[in-house]
Amino acid sequence: PGGYPHDLPKPPTKTLHDVRTRVNFLVYGTYPLLKGWLGDQLARYVDLESLAEYGSVMSLEADAGKLPRGYGFDEPIETILQILNGPPPRAVVLVGESGSGKTALVHEIVHRLRDDPDRPGHVLRMTPQDFLVNTRYIGEWETRVRNIVGAVKPPRRIVIYIPSIEELAWMGTWAKSDANVATAMAPFIERGDLVILGESTVEGFRKGLGANRSLRRLFHSIE
Repeated sequence: PGGYPHDLPKPPTKTLHDVRTRVNFLVYGTYPLLKGWLGDQLARYVDLESLAEYGSVMSLEADAGKLPRGYGFDEPIETILQILNGPPPRAVVLVGESGSGKTALVHEIVHRLRDDPDRPGHVLRMTPQDFLVNTRYIGEWETRVRNIVGAVKPPRRIVIYIPSIEELAWMGTWAKSDANVATAMAPFIERGDLVILGESTVEGFRKGLGANRSLRRLFHSIE
């Protein structure tokens, strides 16, 4: 008993928001169970259309049969999933040269998360440049980073996949400031609000995220 009927589609986020607003203004009764359920659903709900405003939702590509599966990666995938599902920081960088199979491994992780019967997950692909889209100043891209965090943070199960992740260490910098997208994301990674899966070459990681000790300690590098 309880919960939402499994044979019915979940209502859109806006509908849930509207229902919660109306319930909060009801004169008679407090309806704690309904309010609790609505709050939990809104916290876990993943609006894939809104998510696509930040990058490419790889889970939808898998649904459409456009994402090939990767084979022969069971051991590293198990290690990666343990990190992504474990305590924070939940951030992994796949380190290797081009053609070493990093992207194929990522594709298989997308399928594994999507097919999880207990707690399906989604993967959002964002290039380092996507973090700066439609921004010109530090305050604007920092706001965009915070908005991204708000869209993906737990209890939603969303992994942000970032190819060439080392470039985050240079995104957003300018002559009068050392601030960059990587340092802006760091506290959210440390708290567990962001779950990250990145790719980098050995040299790129060494010169990028790996060159900053406070950033390097947040990432589990897997070669």
